[in-house]
Amino acid sequence: MDKFVVKTPSASWKAKTRSHLPVNITVNYRARNYPEGTFHVDDGMLFCSSCNVVVDYYAVEYPKTYYFGRALGGADGSFINFKFPHSTSSSGAKVFNWPRHDDIDRVHSSCVFYGPVVIVGVGPFTFPQLGEVEQVYQWLRKSRKGS
Repeated sequence: MDKFVVKTPSASWKAKTRSHLPVNITVNYRARNYPEGTFHVDDGMLFCSSCNVVVDYYAVEYPKTYYFGRALGGADGSFINFKFPHSTSSSGAKVFNWPRHDDIDRVHSSCVFYGPVVIVGVGPFTFPQLGEVEQVYQWLRKSRKGS
């Protein structure tokens, strides 16, 4: 009968405001945590060793803004194919979802300025590092204007 009783949380219980996922893990650290030969790092990106495909999501800089994108692999020299979700606002928070038609672009690796980032959710989903990525992007813009 105890399994049907709904217990109320204690007064000290608070809803989580931050994701439980770690945000300061490097690509090299992630690659080392898997059996040898599973992943390798090249140019700061995590690749599957057996199929040579990029594994993670990254922030990609464009001339007037930045976008989050999923690296599709197919790293051809210095270029990487990315699939981009579209952003929407849901109750004031910035959330992302995949468009009906794939938004894919071939991007030079020098345009990748942050990552890998963590995705939370299935659709719509969020990027917990959104604030940090925005700060890095603004710093990059300011530093380029000064030079």
